[in-house]
Parts: sequence; C-alpha cells; structure tokens
Amino acid sequence: PYGNKIPKGAVLVTANHRSFFDPIILLVAFPSRRLHCLATKDLYSTKFREFYFDKMHCIKVDKENFTMSAFHDIVERLNENCMVVIFPEGQLNTDTNASILAFKSGAALMAHKANAPILPVYIVKRDRWYQRQRVVIGEPYYIRDEIGNMPSLEQLNAASDTLRQKEVALREYFESLPIYQKLNSSKNKTN
Repeated sequence: PYGNKIPKGAVLVTANHRSFFDPIILLVAFPSRRLHCLATKDLYSTKFREFYFDKMHCIKVDKENFTMSAFHDIVERLNENCMVVIFPEGQLNTDTNASILAFKSGAALMAHKANAPILPVYIVKRDRWYQRQRVVIGEPYYIRDEIGNMPSLEQLNAASDTLRQKEVALREYFESLPIYQKLNSSKNKTN
C-alpha cells in the first residue's frame, strides 16, 4: 500500500537518519527524480567538496544556526518543483534500536510555506554491510489539509508529531512483512 502515489512536482521528502549514506540511498530509491539534499556547512571544508556538493544540488545549512536564508533556499527549490530531502531528526541517529528521534518542526513549516506535500520515508537499518538496503515509502502528507492556511505554532508542532508518527508507522509496516520476520529469525540464529 505504500509508495504507490509519489507526487509529481514539488515534494519534501522526510526520512530517518541512520548513516552518512542516507542521501545516496534516497538517490537510488528515487531514480527518476533529481534530489536536493541538505548538507551541513562542515561538509564544505575544501574547494573540491564545495564543488562536489554544489554539483549534487545540495543546500548548504548550518545546523547549529539555521538561518532564514537557508529556509528560503529550501522553499525556493520547492517552489521550482524540486524534490528536497531533509532529515527532521536534526542529527544522525546512532541509537542501536530502530527508534526514531523527535522531529524538528522546520519540515512542517517548509512544506506549508511552499504548499508542497511531504513524502515520509523510512530507511531500514542494515545489520551487515552486504545486506540489501530497504526503503519504505509512505503516502504523501498534505499538511495544509490538516492545519489550514494560517497555522499556529502548536498546530505546526502537532503536524511534526503526526509526521513522526507516519515514520513510525512505516517502520511498523516493514516489521510486519514476512521478509522482516525472515531476516530477524536468521539474525537470531547467528547470535
């Protein structure tokens, strides 16, 4: 039931953040679209890296001091019908379980400002590097349908919580599949 209706035009993809390879995993998951990922300014440490991330259409952000300029860059890309990827956990999640950290409310605000749907994605954590990478794509979430045109801060925070719950539901959906049961039973046999 998931991933059947990937919208055309502007889309804000939100995903859990388990590794530094997550943007590459998402590039493979959406081969027909050019993704615009956020990249922290720390990654732009050399001229080569700056050139590389610019050519990869990354949006440079300072996660310690997120500016309105970065916010407007993201909204502008959405207004240009781009697919923008953000990780609303705000950091790399190094928790050993499959838990999803609390979401920052910026994703809801960006999608609302650009009137773009949010596409929740759950990146499944692999136990071994050689295992096939799996990604679960959810149904589009149209935030304005839920909170209207002039939302309050409480409504935006509630929408962020709803978005996190959608990510959790994607994880639970994957864990209900026979492939997960098979992977989990083989992992228990090797332990």
